[in-house]
Amino acid sequence: VVYVADNGVHGPELYTTANNNTYGFLGEVQPGYSHAAPVILGASNGHLWFTTDATGTNPSERFSTELWVTDGTSLPQKLGVFAAGSITQVTVLAGQPIIFFLARGLGAPSNYVELYRAGHAGSPSKIDTLRTSSASIPTSPVYAATNTFLCYQTIDQNKEPWLYQISSGIKSQLFDIGGASGDSQPSHFVSNGTDRICFAATSVSEGREVWTTLGTSDTTTLLANVTSGAASSNPTALIMSRGNPGVFFQIQNGS
Repeated sequence: VVYVADNGVHGPELYTTANNNTYGFLGEVQPGYSHAAPVILGASNGHLWFTTDATGTNPSERFSTELWVTDGTSLPQKLGVFAAGSITQVTVLAGQPIIFFLARGLGAPSNYVELYRAGHAGSPSKIDTLRTSSASIPTSPVYAATNTFLCYQTIDQNKEPWLYQISSGIKSQLFDIGGASGDSQPSHFVSNGTDRICFAATSVSEGREVWTTLGTSDTTTLLANVTSGAASSNPTALIMSRGNPGVFFQIQNGS
């Protein structure tokens, strides 16, 4: 177990019940006493990721958010530095030492939104830049991840869903749902945590409905045309449970 506590000397820091250190103190990540508490993002495969405010003395990193990782038995390691408060929409893969998140790289223009992955060592890697304009960031999830792949939308020009293969790091368009007649504008991504992702998308013949994929173009299909014909049910609030193929969602009439 790793938790945040304040011993009255070091300020709020990480502690653990998994080693023999005095009081389980994992080390002083943020110098001094008066500082914000670390924010735990999640844990998987024996590793825990968390963020802190800037801990270094580099003037260029004075206003930043740092990403850290610990195995609960040794000193935490800093993985990367990002624009202050920019890390959002975090996903930790169950059973794998991998974390995905949205962030803005330190020094990147203020309107940028980027999709990253990080492990238990090494620097985080950028998967894609989702926004370079002032377009509004959706309140619904802009990506979802399984054990082997990730699907996401862009924000500037949200035309079709994108695919990222976790093992190879290759990204490509998942499927051209809209075809020659228009863009499908995928959104509301959700995963069952193992092998399937569902999302809302628009096609000419079925309108805006729920689609599902196993990570290939061949397995990307319309789940159900809830509102018959080209009318749209406009699904939102998609929910899946781990390992199950089904999805719960709300449609336009609230049912």
